[in-house]
Amino acid sequence: MLLAALFIVVAGLNIWQYSVRLRVRRILQVVRALDEKRAPDQEVRRAMKQIGGNATPECRKEKCGYEIALNHYAAGSRAARMFWRLMETPARVIFDDVGFRPVMLRGSITVRDGQAYTSSVGLWVGYAPTLIAGNRKSASFRLFRNDPSFQIQPDYHERRPHLTTPGGREAIDVQITSDATAVERESAWNFNLACITQWGGCSSAGQLMPGAAAMEKYFPYSEDYKFRGCSVKHMARDSQVVALATVKSVGPYRGAWDERGRQNVHYRFDEFIRNDSQTKADIRILGHLVIRGSQSANPFEPGLSGELFKPGRQLVLFITSANIDPDCGIMPADPEVLQHVRAEVARVRGLP
Repeated sequence: MLLAALFIVVAGLNIWQYSVRLRVRRILQVVRALDEKRAPDQEVRRAMKQIGGNATPECRKEKCGYEIALNHYAAGSRAARMFWRLMETPARVIFDDVGFRPVMLRGSITVRDGQAYTSSVGLWVGYAPTLIAGNRKSASFRLFRNDPSFQIQPDYHERRPHLTTPGGREAIDVQITSDATAVERESAWNFNLACITQWGGCSSAGQLMPGAAAMEKYFPYSEDYKFRGCSVKHMARDSQVVALATVKSVGPYRGAWDERGRQNVHYRFDEFIRNDSQTKADIRILGHLVIRGSQSANPFEPGLSGELFKPGRQLVLFITSANIDPDCGIMPADPEVLQHVRAEVARVRGLP
């Protein structure tokens, strides 16, 4: 009797999880089709409404953005919070072994001049590790979005696969640029959705996005050391201050989930590796821009990454006159990162 009841529960969870997988597949198909055919605004509005997205876009100046979000025990609800607490216990292994795990999907379409012209999708699967894979259509990729001096070559197709983010989540983030080949474009949409449902789950982002992972060998590393796709050479060159700092405390998040927000971090500055602005204070409170999906943000709730900004953790901060870039302006002070940061700062300053 107990075995029969257990079988029914597991079967029910599997059916529920598979329905989530089907919805994820449908959303990915719709977003890709709308983007690739440069669908007119009315078609985008209708299609996004049909798959559960916002039918009323957020418009700024000449462009409007449509978004869709799927949360399957990943964030937001009371049930999700209870599930996450359960995931901190050994029961997590049991759920994962029978194919039940949290899933979150974010998709967006931007319309300009009445037509779809860019898109992005991000998929988060599982817990410990949380695997992340996504793509963005982009004419070029900039480390600092408003500073042309940070521009990387337009044919830089992938932000390096198989790199672990500070929270322990392995991520692949693909840039689909204007000169990407048909094979490259296909690899950017090659999500292995079996990772959502299969018993035991997937263990790496390469399994979640096998097409992009397989293309890694076509994009060899240059002499410019890159951490999570960020150029240490560019950061060392264009930052006024490069500092080794320890997080003392983190203030409350100010902003909404769907908007850019800000969050203050109280630092103790341990060393100025570069200090063109002659900053002297050893204790400072810095305001960080929080953008959902950036490498310094918490992927599951509004605010900065709790793991990256854990009190007592040492970070390397790249500070410009404008701001601290939420993707590349903060790096963990790991020995390899520090070694390359010091070498690049010395090279920029002409030191031996």
